[in-house]
Amino acid sequence: KKHSQMITIGRQRIIGNQSHFHITKKITGSHRPKYLPTLTVVLSLMGSTCSVPAVRALSMKASHPTDYLLTVDPLLLSLPPAERPEGSGYLGPRTDKVEIYAKVVQEHWRAEANTCGPASTAHFFNYEDNQGTTYHGYLVKPSDMKQNEILPGIVFFQTGAGPHDTALRWKADMLARKERCIVFISDMFSDERGWGWDNDKSRYKSVRKVVLEPNGDGVRQALRDRISFIIKTFQGIPGVDKTNMAALGWCLGGQCIVELARMKLPEIKAMAAFHGVYDGLSKTTMPTEEATPDDAPSVLICHGSSDSFVDQADLTFVKNCMNALPVHWTLFEFGGVFHGFTNPAHAHHPSSNFDYSRHAATTSWESAVALLREKCIAERNAPITKKPKTL
Repeated sequence: KKHSQMITIGRQRIIGNQSHFHITKKITGSHRPKYLPTLTVVLSLMGSTCSVPAVRALSMKASHPTDYLLTVDPLLLSLPPAERPEGSGYLGPRTDKVEIYAKVVQEHWRAEANTCGPASTAHFFNYEDNQGTTYHGYLVKPSDMKQNEILPGIVFFQTGAGPHDTALRWKADMLARKERCIVFISDMFSDERGWGWDNDKSRYKSVRKVVLEPNGDGVRQALRDRISFIIKTFQGIPGVDKTNMAALGWCLGGQCIVELARMKLPEIKAMAAFHGVYDGLSKTTMPTEEATPDDAPSVLICHGSSDSFVDQADLTFVKNCMNALPVHWTLFEFGGVFHGFTNPAHAHHPSSNFDYSRHAATTSWESAVALLREKCIAERNAPITKKPKTL
C-alpha cells in the first residue's frame, strides 16, 4: 500500500475521559497526519498486540504531538477472533467465547450494517470510582455527531461474560447509526481483558456475589451504588442528554434493569431486559406499591419460557415487583425459547440450555427500539415551544 505507515504504540492512557495511546515510535515519511485511511496500527494493550488495517481516523490532541485519540469503526474493534495462538494477541480485550461465535455475530453485523447509513465511531472508555478501581467500558457515537449536539444516552448492562462482547458492540453500533444515540457499554466487574469469557468462573462468581448480595434491609446496595456510578459517569460524557436516558440489559444485565427500575431515577425513561436472570431477587425487599402516572418510565422484560437459568418463582417476583413500582411494564414470554436467544452465535452453543431464536430476537429488539423511540428519541425530536412574552 503506497501510503501505509507503521506506528508502534505503548501503554494506554486516559486523557479527558477518552482513550488515548502514547506513540513511542515516530511515523516515518509523514508529519502528524490527522487522517490516514490506510494506516496500519500496532497496539500494545494488556500485554497483547495486533495489526489493524483501515483505521478510520487518527485525531491529534493539540497540546501534545504524541497524544492521539484512536477512533475507529466498532466493527473493526471486534474483528480479531476470540481465540488466538499463544503470542499472537488481539486488539483489546477478549470479546467472545470461541472464534466461531465471533464470526457468526460479525456476519450478522455486516449484513445489517450494509442496509443503513454511515458507520458509528467507537473507543474504549476507562473510568475510575472513588476507591481507585478502574472499569473498562466502551463508547459508541454517530460518526457525524456535531460538536455541540446533545443526544439520548443508552446504557448497556453486560451479560455474565462481561462488557467485552461482540454481540453488544453490534447492537450499540446499530443504535448509534439508526437511532442517533450515544451508547455506553458499561463494565460492572472491572474486567480489563475479557476474563468473563474464561472457563474458570471462580473470579466471576466471587465478584458477582459481592455485587448482588442484599444487605440486612433486603437492599442490594452494592449493585445500586455500581449502577449509580455508571449513570453519573455516562452523564458526564460530552453530548449525552443527562435528562433523557435509557438502559438495556442482557442475561446478568437483567438484574441491573430490575434494580434500576426500583431506584426510580427520573432521567431513565425506558428499560429493557433480554433473557435476564433474576436469581436472588426473592431475598430482597418488595417495593411498596405506588400509583403509575401516565408519564412513568416503561420497562420491557423479554423472556424465553424454556430458559433453565430462570426459576418461575424468581420470574413471579419480577412481575410482582413491576406491579408495585410506578412503571409501565410489559412481559414477552416466548414459548419454547432458550437462554441467550438474541445472540445468533448461540445456534452453535454446545449446551442445550442456550439457543438462538430469530423470531424472539427480532421481536424483542424491535419492541425495545420502539420503546426507545417513544420515550427518548421522540423527546429529543419534540419541537421546542417558546413561552409567550409577558406584557
